[in-house]
Amino acid sequence: RLWAEAQRAAFRGMLDSVFDASCICERDGSIVSSTPQLDAILLGVGRGDGGVVGKRLADFSGSEGDVSRVGAFLRDVSQSTTARRLHTSLRRRQGAVVDVTVSGIAMPGGEAGGRQLF
Repeated sequence: RLWAEAQRAAFRGMLDSVFDASCICERDGSIVSSTPQLDAILLGVGRGDGGVVGKRLADFSGSEGDVSRVGAFLRDVSQSTTARRLHTSLRRRQGAVVDVTVSGIAMPGGEAGGRQLF
């Protein structure tokens, strides 16, 4: 358990130092951790309280087609040992749609439980 907590702290530190928005998702796309930048982009300026945690990444998709593409992307990332990239759109809480490039990779180690870094 201590190893898992240390790994989580290391990934959290890595996420906090990233300039772009980042999150860690379960295989189904449920967000378990996010940077303040992601919260601000999706929930509004000044956020950063983890408000996207518990939501699915696909919930922010800009269209039904994007929902399917994000789902396929998540499955692809979970089954791969290399980084993947997807160009898609995400819808902010206020309704504006932003075009984004999502990069993802499965987190190493059995303790990660199938989580993915985006």
